[in-house]
This record gives sequence, structure tokens and C-alpha cells, in this order.
Amino acid sequence: MSKFIKSFLAGTLLTVGLAIADAVQASAAVVQSSATTMSATLTADNHYGLFTGNGDGSVLNFVGRNEKGPGGSPGTYNWSQAETWTFDINPGEYIYTVIWDDAAVAESWIGEFTLPDGTKLLSDPSSWEYIVAHGSNPGDWGDVPSNSELNTEIANAQWIGAQAVGLNGSGPWGTIAGISSNASFLNVSNPGSQHYTIFRTKYAPIAAAAVPESGSTLGLVAVGAVSVGSLVRRKSKIA
Repeated sequence: MSKFIKSFLAGTLLTVGLAIADAVQASAAVVQSSATTMSATLTADNHYGLFTGNGDGSVLNFVGRNEKGPGGSPGTYNWSQAETWTFDINPGEYIYTVIWDDAAVAESWIGEFTLPDGTKLLSDPSSWEYIVAHGSNPGDWGDVPSNSELNTEIANAQWIGAQAVGLNGSGPWGTIAGISSNASFLNVSNPGSQHYTIFRTKYAPIAAAAVPESGSTLGLVAVGAVSVGSLVRRKSKIA
């Protein structure tokens, strides 16, 4: 094989390699950018408000809360049965849970968040951060703190890592139906606190990198092969 053909083959292979690398890099850079519908099943001892929003708290979307008062619906206590909510969330937004107790003995919250593909985000200390707010504890019959109040709390927050009390099934709450056994009860403000607690986690999905279609790669190889074949035939005729 002549030096010219060897050089041409090397150039063709290099071109194919660069094309594949560019395709993979471009595909890997694609990240999900549209809103996703998520379901959330959670409860709190004693009360919670569920929100989505941006990082500085200037935009908050209220999703829902549990019942007012100490009694459950239909459970015995307000925390004994979880509620399930469905909402849309965009990549880069946060899930916020605003939690408050009855200023008595024990308090916590627990939850499971599920994406349409079955991927789950649980209440666990590695995934959530929190602050103890300056605002007053709303109590058993109080309303969820207003968006404007939460805006201020979040804008000035110094977030710290969440702390677990125990996994689902731990006392004094026992097992909360509809929530994974791997979810943790997360600790809120200390017993008797006159304040509420805000937790958050960021929704940051990563799209799977697409693999270039084999047809494209084979097409590049075929072009190189045809070119080499043409050169060989032309060289033969000249010879």
C-alpha cells in the first residue's frame, strides 16, 4: 500500500473519530429543560406546607398542606396518615417543606417524591437542608406562613444539613403508609419551639447521554472506504 493511501486512510479514521466525539459531546450536553410532573406523599408532626420555588425564595408556588387541628383525617392524629400531592416542577427549582409542631414532645416530617419514570427522592439527611425560621410557630389551628414572610426567611437563610430522627417505622410515629421504608423522619426545631422550620432540596435532573446513531458512523466509514476504493482503481488504471 502506498504512503499516499496510508495517509488517506489515517485521515479518514481521524475524521470519523472526531465526528463521533463531537456527536457524543453534543448529546451529553443536553439536559432536561421542560417541567416535570411529580407526586409527593408526606406528613409532619404536626403540620406542613408544601411549595416549589426558586433559590432565593422570591418565587414560591403553594402546593398544599395537611389538616388543621390535632386530629387526623382519617387517622387518629394529624400526622398519622400522609397526603399525596401532584405538581409540576422545572429543573433548577427547589421543593420546600415548611414544618411546624404543637410545641410539645416530638416533631418531625417524612416524605417520598416520585417522578413519572419511577425515580424517587426521599426525605433523607443527605438530600435536604434546612433553617429554623424567625417567624412564629402557627400552632395547630394556624395558617401556613405567607409567601412574603417565607420570601424574607429564604432570602436571608443560612442553610445547614438536615438531621434524621430515624427511618420510617421508628417511634413514636411507627410506619407511615405510602412512604418508603428508606425514608427518614427529619428533625425540625427543638421541642417546645416557638418557630417553624423550612426544608428544601433542589430538583436537578440529568438527562442520559445519547449515543450517536450507528448509521451516521457507518456512513462516514463508507464514504472513506469508497474514496479509498476510487483512488486504488484510479491508480491501477494509471499504472
